[in-house]
Amino acid sequence: MKGANRFHQFLSTAIKVSHETGGHAAVKAHVILASNQPAAEIAQHGAASGHTPVDPMEYVLMAASVGIALVGLAIAFVLYLGKPIVVERFVGRWPRLYRVVFNKYYVDEIYAFLFVDSLKALGRGLWKGVDAFMIDGAVDGVASITAILSNLMRRIQNGLVDSYALSMVLGGLVVVGYYVIRAVFF
Repeated sequence: MKGANRFHQFLSTAIKVSHETGGHAAVKAHVILASNQPAAEIAQHGAASGHTPVDPMEYVLMAASVGIALVGLAIAFVLYLGKPIVVERFVGRWPRLYRVVFNKYYVDEIYAFLFVDSLKALGRGLWKGVDAFMIDGAVDGVASITAILSNLMRRIQNGLVDSYALSMVLGGLVVVGYYVIRAVFF
């Protein structure tokens, strides 16, 4: 894959991996942050291990995203638990906007329509069309042919020696007749 592996680089400043061999390979991870080393030393470790140092902007963006989430939680806490009348006025003024946001922009419904329901329909079609019609039909067809042939064989094999002798005489006549017809006409 092209591009930098930012997550790996971020962790490289916090985790030092050493490989020891002695009969078998063992990997031990030493967490540098737990040893109370200064940030500069951690950054040097990242550079010394062949990784580029972490851009400080990444820390700023991480802090900003956590800050935004905390502000959102604080606002929701104040509005829903502290002053629910504000929420009721908002819902009364913009009911459609509230419904869209409340339903999370209908992402779950769209996902269910596009993927879940369509894949269920595909599965149902494969079940009824392929499994029930083709596979079960083939198995049932083989079973029906076996039942028909076994009924015929049951009538032929009735246990009477006279009928077996008659079958052998008729079979012999068919073979002789075949050779006679072949010799005369071909």
